[in-house]
Amino acid sequence: MTSASVDERRRGGGIRWVGLIVPLATLLVGAIVVVVLLPHVPDPAAVHWSGDGRPDGFASPWLNLLPVGIGVVLVILFAWLARALPRLQQTRPGPAALSQGPAPTVSTARFLAAVNLGLAVMLTVISVASMGVQLGVADAADAPDISGWAAVGSACAVVATLAGWFAQPAASDGDQRAESVEPSASGRTEWSGSVVMARSGQVLLGIGVLITVALTGVLVARASLTGSWGSALLMIGVTALLLLAVGTSLVFRVRVTTDGLRVRSIVGLPSTRIRLSDIAKVEVLDVDPLRDFGGWGWRIAVDGRRGVVLRAGRALQITRISGRRFAVTVDGADDAAAVLEGLRRASSAAR
Repeated sequence: MTSASVDERRRGGGIRWVGLIVPLATLLVGAIVVVVLLPHVPDPAAVHWSGDGRPDGFASPWLNLLPVGIGVVLVILFAWLARALPRLQQTRPGPAALSQGPAPTVSTARFLAAVNLGLAVMLTVISVASMGVQLGVADAADAPDISGWAAVGSACAVVATLAGWFAQPAASDGDQRAESVEPSASGRTEWSGSVVMARSGQVLLGIGVLITVALTGVLVARASLTGSWGSALLMIGVTALLLLAVGTSLVFRVRVTTDGLRVRSIVGLPSTRIRLSDIAKVEVLDVDPLRDFGGWGWRIAVDGRRGVVLRAGRALQITRISGRRFAVTVDGADDAAAVLEGLRRASSAAR
């Protein structure tokens, strides 16, 4: 058996355990605990809590198994995606095939498996907590606030996701698609360009902004009537941060000079500067924002790469001396890479 086959089997085993077996076992334990607690909670039981912490939805106690049921469906779906993504491109047409790019990365499958584990833990905590807070309560309307347990569930989900990520064998598949670059024959010492977010990204971000603004408006209107401003103030803050993030991610300037690479938003921030002395390798590759970086803008990919990814297409990728990688999609990426590689080699020869 070849080394590649062994690595593939190890990755498959990690995805199966982290993304399917352990999450389903966690949800099963949660379901058993909920069933055991059923006789000890009011009937009807609280099944939903309002923004002010009070129960506002009541039904059969069995309905508290719903989060576990949803978790089982999502775990199975995500586990199938995690297993199928690395080879889906070779077997059937789909969104990745339409982009005419390489198959989705193994790191994406690893990420989905880790998210599965975090999702299962969060839904299990919420299901068990929703029953636990009602123990010994005569009327479900008197059940205490569950928001604290929801926060605990979210924190446990983050920890479980990180643990699931690091528990799986690492896979570096981004370098397999990168192309080496030859220095520019023209002897140029400067290159500049800009990139604007693709229309598809603008539409998706616009929809997200509209939904967030609409939800904020509803919560503000409700708060003005009830006097409870907690959720409304939280959403106002979220909306402000979202608008700031979108505004600083629409247009970036890219410049190559004897100082190195500079990538900066049109408003000044965020900004990335990489000096020639910090560059170990210059490459170009084809990038798909959703597949490789999970979206548009200044991103951190699941394989650790950082980048400014505003559209699909050619990207300039820098590998630093430390091993960290940075990519930016821009028109003329091949020319920019050639100029930067020439400057890097000249700088190395001069040292």
